[in-house]
Amino acid sequence: MLAGIGWWCGFYTLEAVVPALGAKMVFAQLEYLGIVTVPVFWFLFSLRYTGRDEWLKRKLVALLSLVPILTLILVATNGLHHLVWSSVRSDPTGPFPALLIGHGPYFWLHLAYSYLLILGATGTLVWSVVRYPKNYQHQAVLITAGAIVPWAANLLYALGLVPDDNLDPTPFAFALTGALLALALSRYRLLHLFLGLRGRARSALIEDMPDGLIVLDGENRIIDCNPAASAILGGSSRPLLGTPLEEVSDLPCVAEKLALSGDFRCEVELEAQGESRIFDVLSSRLGQRDIEASGHLVVLRDISEKRRAEEAARESEQRYRTLVENANELIFTLDSEGRLTSVNPAVEHVTGFAKDELVGQDVDRLLAENKRPETSRILLALDTGETQEVRVKSKAGSTVVLEASIRATYHDGETTGYECIARDVTESRAWEEALRFQALHDSVTSLPNRMHLRERLHELITSAQTQEDRLALLVLDLDDFKRVNDNLGHHIGDALLEVVGLRLGRSIRAADILARLGGDEFALLVHVDDAADARRVARRVLGAFQRVFAVEGHQLALSASVGVAIYPEHGSTVDTLLRVADIAMYAAKRGGGSRYAIYEVKIDHHSPDVLTLQGDLHKALSQGELTLLYQPQIDLRTNRVAGVEALVRWNHPRRGLILPSQFIDLLEHDGLADRLTRWVLDKALAQGTRWQARGLSTQVSVNLSARNLDNPDLTQVIEALLDRHQTNPARLTVELTETSVMMEPERAIASLGAIRALGVKVSIDDFGSGQTALPYLKTLPADEVKVDKSFVIPMTVDKGDAAIVRSIIGLGHELGLLVVAEGIENEATRRLLVSYGCDIGQGYFLGRPVRPISVATRLRSQQVALRTSRGLRKDESIPSLSGKAR
Repeated sequence: MLAGIGWWCGFYTLEAVVPALGAKMVFAQLEYLGIVTVPVFWFLFSLRYTGRDEWLKRKLVALLSLVPILTLILVATNGLHHLVWSSVRSDPTGPFPALLIGHGPYFWLHLAYSYLLILGATGTLVWSVVRYPKNYQHQAVLITAGAIVPWAANLLYALGLVPDDNLDPTPFAFALTGALLALALSRYRLLHLFLGLRGRARSALIEDMPDGLIVLDGENRIIDCNPAASAILGGSSRPLLGTPLEEVSDLPCVAEKLALSGDFRCEVELEAQGESRIFDVLSSRLGQRDIEASGHLVVLRDISEKRRAEEAARESEQRYRTLVENANELIFTLDSEGRLTSVNPAVEHVTGFAKDELVGQDVDRLLAENKRPETSRILLALDTGETQEVRVKSKAGSTVVLEASIRATYHDGETTGYECIARDVTESRAWEEALRFQALHDSVTSLPNRMHLRERLHELITSAQTQEDRLALLVLDLDDFKRVNDNLGHHIGDALLEVVGLRLGRSIRAADILARLGGDEFALLVHVDDAADARRVARRVLGAFQRVFAVEGHQLALSASVGVAIYPEHGSTVDTLLRVADIAMYAAKRGGGSRYAIYEVKIDHHSPDVLTLQGDLHKALSQGELTLLYQPQIDLRTNRVAGVEALVRWNHPRRGLILPSQFIDLLEHDGLADRLTRWVLDKALAQGTRWQARGLSTQVSVNLSARNLDNPDLTQVIEALLDRHQTNPARLTVELTETSVMMEPERAIASLGAIRALGVKVSIDDFGSGQTALPYLKTLPADEVKVDKSFVIPMTVDKGDAAIVRSIIGLGHELGLLVVAEGIENEATRRLLVSYGCDIGQGYFLGRPVRPISVATRLRSQQVALRTSRGLRKDESIPSLSGKAR
């Protein structure tokens, strides 16, 4: 119907707007498809809506369709008979060119037919307004209004009461009708509600319901039944109507009850659809109760599944009870107030209380740590179902650890109680505690171990971040502890460690944390106010070693080196603090032991900047970033170059020139010392060979490190390089600092002796700054000593330093050694050294480190001056420096 209305309105609009008469006629003819169908569809809709489905037969629909079909044929052939339109012309006088149509006799017949359909439909709808319940009348009123609007509009048009004779409002009125229909059927959500729905619904309900319905007359004969009852009693094909109920298989018992009492309810077991099923039978009297011949309505409801479910529930409950009674787990229930309502035998076995002693009691009676009256309330609030640990006390007074899961039970949204399942984990928790203690404590001293210390340090750092506390981490390493193990055995060493742990524990506060990190290394974690407070703690720890330790009859003296790191100044993470405290401890140990050191960046060879430089150093050797400069060594008696010292410089691509003092220590720590020494020897000897080839022979000195002495192939490396460059061994001097020599004197004497046996000269550098023992000094295989510049530089203003320098020069000469003074920065220092009889001088006043070409220039100039001097002596007998002629 709505589609017909849209068709009518659409083509009527096209008819109105196109100017050509032929096109208007085409649209007018197409328009009739909506004109003839809308009244028919409207009438059919009203019948359907008002519940008169019995009228909707095929014959009626066919009969109603004859007039629209005939009308469409007459419209299409109007040019032959003019029954619909007697005349058609265009009216150009209006706002748009409209059709002026003269109507033929059939038009009026069809108009009357359409009015009859619309009036009939409107009548049924008005009747529905009266018949509908109040809740549904709004929809009926809207639909009725929709029926009246197009009827009234067309009537006005047909009677010529429309202001514009050329404008037919009927299709637009039908469009309004469609809008009202859509509003009525959507606004009130009643698309499927018709007056006839109740009857159809009642019939469908009875026919489709799963329960069997049987209607009996006064003599208990079946006069009607629904399909469900037919299926229950043997199928729809069985002739049940008129059959007495007692003759129906399996229903005699129902007939007997009907004879005794008309209204009753019972259960019967019937064979239905090939299986035995249980039915709930309900009988009700029909009609008045005082009329004896009134019939009965019998309802058969299949409750087989319900009975099976109930039986399964009973079996499940029985299994549950058996399971609960025999379970090893503790199972008990509580009411909403926390009182025990049931317990299984496992609860009695674990707690020692009998069931009668527990049921009705508050759960607080079982809790081992019942310090607050709300303990049970807190326990019952934890009804998430997650496992939690609860400690209860037994009747004997012992504590039992339970792993419990608690869940609340509800009814109508209210908490009715709690269910709890628990298992006894007392023994396993004891094992876990023992294993945790072993995992977090040292087996020798029973002190916390490294893992435990890391955990506690992490916790304290986390809390210190919010409270702005300071922490001090002290790492302590016993000095020369290896001697105890080597000389007395490891069992004495372990006993000594235990005693050390006890003494250290007595020297600290209760809040401090003492741990053994492993071996002979301990750690102490304390709260401090500042660095001065940390120093006091370190001194107190070292004070624990002032008395000897008595261990199994042995009186052992022991010292320790302590490194201190402070949070947050030296680090904010566990790993950082442990690392820097360890670095500080090794710095204290290098200082001689039995002392403490607080971390400083300058002693850290593993800071990010140093690590970056260390990585660059690996590439520097292979990429040619290192170079050699040569500093002249001047004979103080003749003022001539007696030799040169090869000095390494690093031309870093980003940092520029880097002096050896900034990277030599990195070589020692990174295992590059031997590689660099080989490179320097190779370059220095090669340069010496090039000078010699030009007639510029001089002594070349190369520095060795203490690490080089560990290389058993050092002598062979020097010998191979001498052979390679065809260098006279006497032209090479190797220098080793006094401190390096005295680290392991015997090894140094052996290594330097092997080098000296090659013919290479040996020089002891920085003499006077170390701790040389005289017995070693007289046996050192050395050719010269170099006085440390820390004595030479201030000797002109400090008589003490001057006396030391003079003593070293005298001692060196007495031992047959050449003496070299470093650090000559002015003429006064040079003259004083000359007066002391020093042999060779070195310093910026006498010559800075320069490139090989500058050394060659100076040697050549010196050679020319020497030849000139010799020539003058021959000719003019020039006097010597002493003023005497030779």
